Amino acid sequence: MTYFREATVHTQELLDLLVKCENKIQTRIKIGLNSKMPSRFPPVIFYTPKEIGGLGMLSMGHILIPQSDLRYSQQTDVGVTHFRSGMSHEEDQLIPNLYRYIQPWESEFIDSQRVWAEYALKRQEAQSQNRRLTLEDLEDSWDRGIPRINTLFQKDRHTLAYDKGWRVRTDFKQYQVLKQNPFWWTHQRHDGKLWNLNNYRTDVIQALGGVEGILEHTLFKGTYFPTWEGLFWEKASGFEESMKYKKLTNAQRSGLNQIPNRRFTLWWSPTINRANVYVGFQVQLDLTGIFMHGKIPTLKISLIQIFRAHLWQKVHESVVMDLCQVLDQELDALEIETVQKDNSSIPCASCGSGHLDLKHVLPENWVSDLEKRAVGHVAPTQKCSCYRSVDNAEAGNNILRKAVSLVEHEDNNIYCPHAKEIQTGDLEHFKKHWRQGSSVIVWNMLELKPSTTSRTMKELRQLEVMVVNRMDWSRLASLPDFLLPCIEPSKLSTFFYIC
Repeated sequence: MTYFREATVHTQELLDLLVKCENKIQTRIKIGLNSKMPSRFPPVIFYTPKEIGGLGMLSMGHILIPQSDLRYSQQTDVGVTHFRSGMSHEEDQLIPNLYRYIQPWESEFIDSQRVWAEYALKRQEAQSQNRRLTLEDLEDSWDRGIPRINTLFQKDRHTLAYDKGWRVRTDFKQYQVLKQNPFWWTHQRHDGKLWNLNNYRTDVIQALGGVEGILEHTLFKGTYFPTWEGLFWEKASGFEESMKYKKLTNAQRSGLNQIPNRRFTLWWSPTINRANVYVGFQVQLDLTGIFMHGKIPTLKISLIQIFRAHLWQKVHESVVMDLCQVLDQELDALEIETVQKDNSSIPCASCGSGHLDLKHVLPENWVSDLEKRAVGHVAPTQKCSCYRSVDNAEAGNNILRKAVSLVEHEDNNIYCPHAKEIQTGDLEHFKKHWRQGSSVIVWNMLELKPSTTSRTMKELRQLEVMVVNRMDWSRLASLPDFLLPCIEPSKLSTFFYIC
């Protein structure tokens, strides 16, 4: 692409070949990881720049970014807010195409003539003023022209002038050196860099949801780094570089070549080892709490090596001990007499080996005090104004209805306020019944929102009502299923039941 440029763009067969090769590279990587499931390998893995842990691939096809992979995007204020899982995207967000970022040769030649003509004028002007050209003089022309203007400021610019015939020699090297050189036609020290993909890299990061969005697919949160800035992957430790030139056996060198592959697989393991692949069996790694979804040998080996020597169990035990120490320091605030770590009967939920039980020894009167405080919050301070006496509801009262049976209640009535009454001033009365855990029916809820009266039965089945009980936490019940046996379908949406 960097050599043929416009010839590539205008040759459909060559474009097809580039896209085919791009897909072949991705398929080869997938086969190496023993899976070709698309959901395991979204575009973010392949096209993310190398310094964030991706492969830094360049795209010549029209690669669609799945909508579900942009849920972490922070690039827009109120852009896409609702996502559906799958491999499609309503906004057609694509990976940027490489040829849009490489200038055609025709434009390069025209620009080069202009830049070098300007340079000649500036040099002549500087000589007339008896001064030397500076970087500020050529700031607008930097990284332009063929060869690039900035080659004039290299430290070895004088010796390069004597390097005659270098382009021909580079061409003939293909017959001497077995390794193919795709850039046989240029030399960075002579010509400068004839293409700049900084803008391409920036646009790829933005298309993938920004750096934060990309890192949500990785183990970054597991590193507990406070920020991603300064987190660069490329040969960070220097270990691989130092080992490269040592005397190694073939087996050792083969193992050294596997390091980047294992590092890549481990870094993207939250995405590659997804739970929603619907393939294979879910297997728990021995002595850890990690579940493998399908067989990914490279990842499995890495995880086993990381958590060897019972590391998972040791981490679990150290967390419990740290928690005990914190609780020991806060005994008075938590009203706890002692904190005791006991090797008793409760195993570690994940690894199943460490038996750890954390006991809080509370004061004898702790439960009774809690009951008293709860009764103080819930018990009514006075008789509700709905009732004229303990046993009888006020005659003709429209906000009470006879109930069939109410267990543990002193009356046989249900509070039934109108929705508008609650909104206009009867809210405290409503709260009083609600706090006591009394059953409540709120009438004509849809009058507050007339636009919803035309909802179909299908839509109503989506409605849910939170059923709150004094003795339990909460459970969800479908509104139509809850009311259908009791009332006609035509009156289905006229009231809201709170138990």
